[in-house]
Amino acid sequence: MRYSAVVTAAGLSSRMKSFKPLLPLADDTIIGKLIDTLKQAGAVDIVVVIGHRAEEMTAYLEKLDVRI
Repeated sequence: MRYSAVVTAAGLSSRMKSFKPLLPLADDTIIGKLIDTLKQAGAVDIVVVIGHRAEEMTAYLEKLDVRI
């Protein structure tokens, strides 16, 4: 099945004390693993909503074939 996905990654991560989307997870980051999982599940159009630390997120996401 082909579908689209929206990922919200705009929060401050205030309770976590670290910026969750870019935290390391295995050989990637949390957001990288999520996007990879969505692609493996058939998502053909992935939109990531960013806010906090937008420049850093944009630099990372530009390599992942997603819309920002």
